[in-house]
Amino acid sequence: MVAKSGSPKGGHPKNPKTEPTRRRPAPPLVGPGLVSRRIVLDAADALLVKAVVEAHEGVAAVFGEERGLLILAAPEDREAELEAMLEDVQALLRARHPK
Repeated sequence: MVAKSGSPKGGHPKNPKTEPTRRRPAPPLVGPGLVSRRIVLDAADALLVKAVVEAHEGVAAVFGEERGLLILAAPEDREAELEAMLEDVQALLRARHPK
């Protein structure tokens, strides 16, 4: 078999712009005007918590740091709503959310 120029084994040359790469997730950026909370829970419950947060449109954004750890970021003016929602989640799942 004759290889096409610039490519091993007759395939197309690798293009770094189109090849998928595995990247580490970036930490959430929490700056002025935002508050954040960490939730530590069973990894199996993370999807349920994410669904609950997303159902409360605009209260918070969810970031997954690692298995069983979620970061919620919310606008300062919605902090009371975030706290109330987390109390409900904590009661539901017995999760912790250190401040």
